Amino acid sequence: MANSTLTILDLEDNSIGDNGAQALSEALKVNSTLTTLVLGGNSIGDNGAQALSEALKINSTLTILDLGDNSIGDNGTQALSEALKINWTLSTLDLSLSSIRDNGAQALSEALKTNATLTTLALGSNSIGPNGAHALSEALKTNSTLTTLDLGGNSIGDNGTQALSEALKINSALTTLDLWNNLIGDNGAQALSKALKTNSTLTNLDLRTHTMLVLGSNSIGDNGAQALFEALKTNSTLTTLDLWGNSIGDNGAQALSEALKINSALTTLDLGGNSIGDNGAQALSEALKSNSTLTNFTMGASLIQQLEASNSEQDGKAANKTAQITILKPSQELLEVYPAIGQTNFFNSELPKNHKVFNWNDFHYTEGMVYKPPPIVSSGEANSTMGKRTLRFLNIVRIYSSHIASKISRMRENLYLDELGIKHSTTD
Repeated sequence: MANSTLTILDLEDNSIGDNGAQALSEALKVNSTLTTLVLGGNSIGDNGAQALSEALKINSTLTILDLGDNSIGDNGTQALSEALKINWTLSTLDLSLSSIRDNGAQALSEALKTNATLTTLALGSNSIGPNGAHALSEALKTNSTLTTLDLGGNSIGDNGTQALSEALKINSALTTLDLWNNLIGDNGAQALSKALKTNSTLTNLDLRTHTMLVLGSNSIGDNGAQALFEALKTNSTLTTLDLWGNSIGDNGAQALSEALKINSALTTLDLGGNSIGDNGAQALSEALKSNSTLTNFTMGASLIQQLEASNSEQDGKAANKTAQITILKPSQELLEVYPAIGQTNFFNSELPKNHKVFNWNDFHYTEGMVYKPPPIVSSGEANSTMGKRTLRFLNIVRIYSSHIASKISRMRENLYLDELGIKHSTTD
């Protein structure tokens, strides 16, 4: 790799395989300019990962390495972990959708105990389970550099969540923790609640459920929600909480309302896809009259209607704080993905056939206001090319696109509210 100016190389979805990875590894051993290497979706196995690991032990310029949607496995992850004990430049490592189990997570844990440069680690859609979560939790108790950890879709359950919660009581570096689709219930939520009462660094916590992919979900319910919201009364650092699709009802909403009257840190809250009724909406309406910090509040259209109705019944004494209920306008980034967002033909528009990171034909599409899931849900072919590309897209928008999925949901709410003639506010 004699080139002396190239800093970013994106070879995503090119089927370079182990041989291609081995060739690139040899180049990385002598290259001194490349800082970002994207190799996602290239059928790289443990041999290719081992070759790249040897290069990482020598290379001193690469800061971002994307190996998501490959077949790295535990052996490849163990090799990369050994490299992380020596490498002092890599700051971001994406190993999402890479067939990693608990042994691979344990190897990464050992590396994180000594590595002092890695700030972002993406392990979404693997199979690390509770044991893997336990191992990573031990690393978090001593690691002081990792700020973002994505463990979504790993079936860590309440047991793994409890272990992570214990680490959060000690860790003072992590700011973003993604735990979407992890079979987390009341016990896990209660453990997180206790951690949030003492943790002073975590700012973003994602506990959402992706119902369009049947991979196991979170369902913290009212009891878990009440525990989390109790923590919000004292926590002064968490700014973003995503609880989409967690079976939260009126009791949970009422507990949230009490917390919002006190909390002065939370700015973004997603309650879409829950079961909040009139009583919960009325309680939230009261809380929004006094809360002055929540600026992005995402919910289903039905809940917005209930909030509107609740406020209309208050004799106009406390006008609806529409600035608090925000639906995002389409950004340039979103328009690139969904060109029809914000247009009247959105629901019937033809999606772009090919994007640089995935094929639209492999992803879900929409009918009216209802998400129609991709074939992976009905066929159960989680390991098929279609299924992997679907998961790959989910991880890309999670890691690199500032939660585009949530923003798209808000776009749809915006259009629906317009159709109903309901007033709402928007923000860029």
